[in-house]
Amino acid sequence: MTHPFCARQFGPGPGPGSRGRYGSGSVHPCFRVLMHSPDPLRLIRELARISGDAVVLDFPSTRSLAFLHSCLRRIRAHYRNNTQAFRTFTFYQIAAMFASNGFSVQQISGRFVLPVFLHRCLARHVGIEAAIAVDHFFQRYFAPFSSSITIRAERRKSFTT
Repeated sequence: MTHPFCARQFGPGPGPGSRGRYGSGSVHPCFRVLMHSPDPLRLIRELARISGDAVVLDFPSTRSLAFLHSCLRRIRAHYRNNTQAFRTFTFYQIAAMFASNGFSVQQISGRFVLPVFLHRCLARHVGIEAAIAVDHFFQRYFAPFSSSITIRAERRKSFTT
């Protein structure tokens, strides 16, 4: 599988219990995980440990509707055990977590995505075509408030783990 942030293809990598890294040139993707992690810094530390050159990661932004959605989910999770809350992050939080592990953010890309519950409501009540049209409208006019941010962080040359 290829990703626009990578010149190489992704393949299976070593898991959390592994001791070594791939040789130089390895890129490790991590999608839709950070927001559910109980300890985001520990997750990034582990990604830094197993990655050779770079990590491609996405996260929900605090500048987006995802922030409101996460607040509502936390409130709901307080009253219902079957609701999973999630976190949102600022770019600076992510950059600082990577910097503390010898990486620097080299690329950043955002995409405005309607929260899933809103997308489902629209699709259910006005049809999937209308839901997609609303999504495209927001992507075009509200891109600075992107809810899905993808970054590529690369290992700094002078930093060794």
